[in-house]
Amino acid sequence: MREWIAYLGEVIMVTAVSGLFYHIAPEGAMKKHLHFVISLCVLAALAVPMFSMVMELPEIFERGFEDAEAEVPATQEQWEQTLIDAGKRKVEAGIVSYISERWDIAPADITVETVLDTENPEAIEIREIRVRLRGSVSADTAAAIRRELDETFLGKSEITVSLEDLEES
Repeated sequence: MREWIAYLGEVIMVTAVSGLFYHIAPEGAMKKHLHFVISLCVLAALAVPMFSMVMELPEIFERGFEDAEAEVPATQEQWEQTLIDAGKRKVEAGIVSYISERWDIAPADITVETVLDTENPEAIEIREIRVRLRGSVSADTAAAIRRELDETFLGKSEITVSLEDLEES
């Protein structure tokens, strides 16, 4: 991120200095040539970091593929478990996001755990959803969250919503 901010600062500086030179240059044929040189300088300021980034791409891809090879599951069961775990994390993150937006609770104050029935990988079901809320969340809000989640999951999942005081956590 700092690299992008530095890059943006350099482009702004080159553009500002170029504009200053252009405006103090005398009118006439020389100004047309100066405009061309200034345009080349600004274009170079924009393009140089792009060239260095393109030159680094092979290294980035090599590192990326080495990391990916280390994480590739070997068996069908490992593939299925990896997909199930990724789906579980997405469901939990989605529930946290939904609760956070719907009831204006900070995501850091919400913990969601799901228990899945994975006996049949083609028909995975969410058996339990455990929600823990921290901070100043009322019991009425917790009950409303429980009712809405129960309705959202069609009553097929056991929903538990618990409150934790800040002193306990």
